Amino acid sequence: MPDLNDIGEDIVKSFTAIAKGSQLYPGTHPAIMTPLSTVTAIIKEIHKKREVVIFGILNGLLHIEDFVFYDESAVVKRFISQLEEKNLVSVSISRGFTSDDLLEALSLIANPDPSLAQTGAIRKELKKKDIQSITVVYVDEDDILERAKKVHSEAIDVVKATFDEVRLGQIPRAERSRKVVKDIVDIVFTDHNAMLCLTMIKDYDNYTFNHSVNVSILAIAIAKSLNISEKDINEIGIAGLLHDIGKTLTAKSIIKKPGKLTEEEFMAIKLHPENGVEILEKMRDISTNVKEMVHQHHIHYNKNGYPTVPADFQLNPHATIITTADTYDAVTTLRTYQAPVTPKDAIDIMLRFEGKHFEKNILRKFIEILGVFPTGSFVRLDTNEVALVTKQNVDDFESPVVKIVIDREGNKLTDIVETDLRDTDGADGKKLKSVVSAVDPTFIGINIVDYL
Repeated sequence: MPDLNDIGEDIVKSFTAIAKGSQLYPGTHPAIMTPLSTVTAIIKEIHKKREVVIFGILNGLLHIEDFVFYDESAVVKRFISQLEEKNLVSVSISRGFTSDDLLEALSLIANPDPSLAQTGAIRKELKKKDIQSITVVYVDEDDILERAKKVHSEAIDVVKATFDEVRLGQIPRAERSRKVVKDIVDIVFTDHNAMLCLTMIKDYDNYTFNHSVNVSILAIAIAKSLNISEKDINEIGIAGLLHDIGKTLTAKSIIKKPGKLTEEEFMAIKLHPENGVEILEKMRDISTNVKEMVHQHHIHYNKNGYPTVPADFQLNPHATIITTADTYDAVTTLRTYQAPVTPKDAIDIMLRFEGKHFEKNILRKFIEILGVFPTGSFVRLDTNEVALVTKQNVDDFESPVVKIVIDREGNKLTDIVETDLRDTDGADGKKLKSVVSAVDPTFIGINIVDYL
């Protein structure tokens, strides 16, 4: 991977040359194409080690990943000014970007149109062109976790209201689900780690609603990683949110029954995908794509599961995304008939069914998003400290970013800071701390909510 200390200035010079040229020349002009080709090659080289390259402003200084421009040249000052004029905190370039994507983003940053300084304006323009590989964060939305918490709570309210209406014999409106899914998609596109952490909040008393939201978030994150179109990602999110709506027609005594179900009770449960489609048929503006995903979310990739289908049945290509998200959230959650497993154990279990219950590429992408020690899970370090995983390092999946919540003597900490487990000792180059095992938070009396 190129050393940012050596090439940081070259990247910014290319950015500013492209931005300036985009306002003066057509996109094919050498003044644009030469620096665009150069910086595209540099970023793609960095992407061999890092999934995302982030640049932006921190404490008034420009940074590209960990490299900070303390000595501000004229070109750096000009680029900072352009970012500040658009009220941008950061710009993220993900793997799979094209030079055209980068040109479009830098052109928008340099464009003097004052309307582009409004929060969300550049993001909307990028979405119009279906550019998913480049995302932006604005000054007034810098606390992405707080935004994520708000949307997560709103989504649970939407699911509860929707399911309650069905139980009352009413026909729910799809607009509320569509809007909250759009908000989830927006945050996942900005920083999927914030939303993934929240999927580890488990509410036993409101399992169905909480589970529905978590499945939607996880499915959206998988779909984004697969570079699926934004239109389809939104539909996948809606299907995730409503995948269990058919359970509103199942007796509560069965849904909440502790212990093993009778054969007759299990048959009643197995009707919920078909019941769900019947409900969705009555709702306005629910696409065939969403109905198929809801209908098929318990049909395995190898066509087993339920409802029963012939061997040559053509699964909706996105249904297995919902199945993957649904399974992961279900097995990591305490229910009346099941003790939860740790996120790491859940991944290990799911890998046993790769190519059977789950399509290989989808499952592997999901694991890539979650990491070896999934975001939102707790781990024990070799220092005997316990930490919450908050972000994955794509260049080192076994060394995520964490919040240490319990010290080596077993005391819960109140003054918590993030620690990057890639950090090494300057003298010998060895990592300062490393993960030794996953931890079940219920065994040590900690709750993820306290640390978000």
